[in-house]
Amino acid sequence: MTTIDRTIAPEPGPPRPYHFPRVERRTLDNGLRLLVAENHNAPLVSMRTLFHSGADYDTAELAGLASLTGELLDEGAGSRDAVRLAEDLGLLGASLGSGADWDASYISVDSLSRTFDESLAIFADVNRRPMLPEASLDRVRSERLMELLQQRDDAGAIAGKRFSRLIYGGGTYGNTVIGNPDSVARIAADDVRRYYATHYAPNNGSIVIAGDVALRHTRYLRQVYYIGANEGAAKLSGILVNRVRIFAYALTGFLASLAGLLLSSRLQAGTPTAGNGLELQVLAAAVIGGARLGGGAGTVFGAFLGVVFVGLINNAMTMLQVSVLWQIVVAGIILIVAVALDTLLRRISR
Repeated sequence: MTTIDRTIAPEPGPPRPYHFPRVERRTLDNGLRLLVAENHNAPLVSMRTLFHSGADYDTAELAGLASLTGELLDEGAGSRDAVRLAEDLGLLGASLGSGADWDASYISVDSLSRTFDESLAIFADVNRRPMLPEASLDRVRSERLMELLQQRDDAGAIAGKRFSRLIYGGGTYGNTVIGNPDSVARIAADDVRRYYATHYAPNNGSIVIAGDVALRHTRYLRQVYYIGANEGAAKLSGILVNRVRIFAYALTGFLASLAGLLLSSRLQAGTPTAGNGLELQVLAAAVIGGARLGGGAGTVFGAFLGVVFVGLINNAMTMLQVSVLWQIVVAGIILIVAVALDTLLRRISR
């Protein structure tokens, strides 16, 4: 039997290799830096916005302003008040955080990958359209003053403040991130909004997205998906929505002209009404292939499979000598069933 000498620490084993995921980096047109890393080990997505301004921009008179501003970001955004914001995040299985440190301010949202689009819309609202209500400032300020009062009996907090004052003197770093009773009492709603407008700017921040997200599309195609899923969130994220939309319509028109040339070559005649009645079939093929009428989903391969399916149905009805009018009715029924299934599956996934 082997005897183990427990007075001697065991030898460490060989280091385990770790391969960091590839990070895709982009700079949007408004100066915002975007970093995305794929990691499909779990169906989770983490989003962080880091602004390169924190308590280091506080003045002695308004020490704690950066921290208070960060705490107020989750008190309502866009069309949601604080209660509605918390409820919607809870229904999505997501969590929201915000705050500030010495050198940076942050906003974070953690969500499931299947609710990423909806969580991203809320994330964009908190970043670009926070309410910063004065009533919430009064409550948060009172809580902060109570916290500062409790720290008077905390030896660690007293020592930390004294140490900072000895090292940094009366400068910015001589204060604490949460401020002091006099400075916090002076902070008004206009100060918070001014700090937000100055420092929470796109060209002063970076967004990091990591987790179960796909980077298989080009930058332009990702923008098309984002606009289709939530145009407002895409606009707030710095995407030039009108430019992308114009390019998408131009590309669609070009492809439609190619389809017209192919149809004319097949018929060996240029008939302006040859494509009449194909609208329902095109919509049915796209929806069957996974596209959503509301936008934000769909693939080229899926659309191709949808076209093949609709083509098989049409050929079968032609061989069975089904009337053209009934063929249109069948295409409409297929479209209705496909849309109903898509809606049902989306509700079940939520």
